[in-house]
Amino acid sequence: MNSNDDQTIMRKTYNMLLLLAEILLLILKIVYDICEDVYRLIIPTKKKSVAGEIVLITGAGHGIGKELAIGYASLGATVICWDINEESNNETMNEIKRMGRDAVYAYRCNVADKEEVFRVAEKVKKEVGDVTILVNNAGIGIIKSFLNHSLDEIER
Repeated sequence: MNSNDDQTIMRKTYNMLLLLAEILLLILKIVYDICEDVYRLIIPTKKKSVAGEIVLITGAGHGIGKELAIGYASLGATVICWDINEESNNETMNEIKRMGRDAVYAYRCNVADKEEVFRVAEKVKKEVGDVTILVNNAGIGIIKSFLNHSLDEIER
């Protein structure tokens, strides 16, 4: 055998040992995850209460934002609804009030306008208090590939 054959055998052995080490590590990770899941099944994690928290939800006028606002209000949080559509935002606020929850506020805010965000945020701080939970839900849907977006669309 020459030195090239020895090097090839050593390389193959090294690669085989690396593969075995990776397989062993994977098995250990799987066993750890199973043990952690069994532990969590027996002793579940304590859920954090949101009662008394001040929750600001952007895009609260409809869809997921509206459902989040209703959900947080039903859990006892003070809810601040932000949406560019003032009418649907007020509908969300009124629906929460009909549930018997009075700690709800609605503000018209275009989150794509940085100056407006700062202005409305200052108003919220003065009228309601410091926000403790922020749910950035508002968004826009532009249906085209990323490379075809204009700079204004990306910034928005």
